[in-house]
Amino acid sequence: MARLDRQLVPRLYRSLRLLLIEGTVSGDALVRQLAVHRRTLNRRLQDQGTTFKALLDDVRYDIARQLLRDTQMPILEISGAIGYADGSCFTRAFRGWSGLAPAAWRARFSRGAPASVASGASAARAGEARPRG
Repeated sequence: MARLDRQLVPRLYRSLRLLLIEGTVSGDALVRQLAVHRRTLNRRLQDQGTTFKALLDDVRYDIARQLLRDTQMPILEISGAIGYADGSCFTRAFRGWSGLAPAAWRARFSRGAPASVASGASAARAGEARPRG
């Protein structure tokens, strides 16, 4: 059985965030940055019980929530910032992750939202749900 690398996933999160900022996120860019073969990375991810796509979705969701909650950046710009070619693909993905469209999530969870709007179990679930891989 392969030894679990407890630092692998956090290191990949950091790398994926940087690649998203640079606008060059892809499996090939990630393996170049980590200096490993693509099959080796896939095998290590499998050992960790995840995939490249699941990690990328998770990082995108984290960044999208941060930008929606803490900025007034237009949703179309957020979409581009996390690597989506158009707003509709981002909206569809975000709705799958959180159960809400980005604009509805922002209205409920932004820093300026009233406390009564952001309370409740369903609100917490939508705000903290993780992407399904």
